[in-house]
Amino acid sequence: MRKLNVLVVWGGVVACVAGCTTSSRLDEQTWCEKVAEVQCGWIYSCCNIGERLKLVGLNAHEESEPACREQLAGSCLEGWAVSLASISVSRVQFDIEAATTCLDTMETNAAQCPSASEEPDECKHIVTGLVGIDGECAYDGECSGQARCRRVGNALSGRCYDKAGLDGLCEGSLDCQEGLFCYQGTLPQYVCVALPTVGPGQECNGSTMVCEQGYYCDSSTDVCVAQKAAGEQCDDISECQEGLICDTSGSCGAGLGSGQTCSTYETECGVSLYCDSSTYECTPRKGSGATCSTYGNECEASLYCGTGGTCTARRAPGEGCASGSNSCQAFYACLPRGNCKARGDVGSECYGDDQCLERLQCNPDGRVCEMQPLKSPAGSFCDEGTDCESGQCESGVCIAFCSGDV
Repeated sequence: MRKLNVLVVWGGVVACVAGCTTSSRLDEQTWCEKVAEVQCGWIYSCCNIGERLKLVGLNAHEESEPACREQLAGSCLEGWAVSLASISVSRVQFDIEAATTCLDTMETNAAQCPSASEEPDECKHIVTGLVGIDGECAYDGECSGQARCRRVGNALSGRCYDKAGLDGLCEGSLDCQEGLFCYQGTLPQYVCVALPTVGPGQECNGSTMVCEQGYYCDSSTDVCVAQKAAGEQCDDISECQEGLICDTSGSCGAGLGSGQTCSTYETECGVSLYCDSSTYECTPRKGSGATCSTYGNECEASLYCGTGGTCTARRAPGEGCASGSNSCQAFYACLPRGNCKARGDVGSECYGDDQCLERLQCNPDGRVCEMQPLKSPAGSFCDEGTDCESGQCESGVCIAFCSGDV
């Protein structure tokens, strides 16, 4: 049997096989029972005994489908208890229609015994907040619409408040309305902004001035120029048109297709694929919740491999992050204090090169971003490889990357 990755929704696995049945009554009190029926129907149709024991947490003498339902329903209730408490005081509403659609989608998706499952969109809104602005709340999910729950100090409850619009004050991007980010304005305040874009021929820096779709920021001129077509030379994937990669030959191209043999993680396979280190084949990138390795760039572009070894959504500006994990959205870096912030320009505080704009480096002495020194051509004097265009310094002289000798 294939190895299965289990995804949990409200404490339950989102999968079943065609033909799974649940009893007719569905409400907030029976939700975990229904999820357990769905997940155990899947497990006992698709898994061998070793996989069942691992997924359910029972030993060989205890395991059975009824025992599976009891075990997993109990696990589900641990996560569902908070929602039940909110429902009981009319701060949250259980949507029976959405929950039914969610269960139906689980069954449809699992009919082929998939090796990995993602949470269906239909399962993300089975409960909705009912508390209006300035109403008492315990957590964000109790607030209606995009409102958030703000608690002061160690208070057990808070008040729902509207997310800030454009130029509104914020402490993190979760305080901003959808599509906006919390960005440092006039110190020490942070305000909600839309990530600005600039057009062809305009000045850019890849962070606070990003080129519009179809263009990239030329490092030699710092202006937006058209992305390159297949066959044109490149140094980075950002230079190539959508759907192309910058391959190992230094040209924009489609890359290898799914199932083709590969030898690197990033530079050979197409944009939606990665090189599987166990099979050395180009393989589709993994979705949210899938098991991943931090070394393989296995997750979809909007995700990163989190500390738990699962593909996780990249963090927005102002949100907490894991330093060194590539966990922030594009053009942002994780600061040592654990928040995503725009990469710095010359003179900005930094603790590593990844916190500076492209073509800048972090001076370890002054801890500020500065221009990278110019690289010397072959034949120039050098102290180390980083002084040379080729990256190779021998006997104090830069040498060509490839001499032509075999």
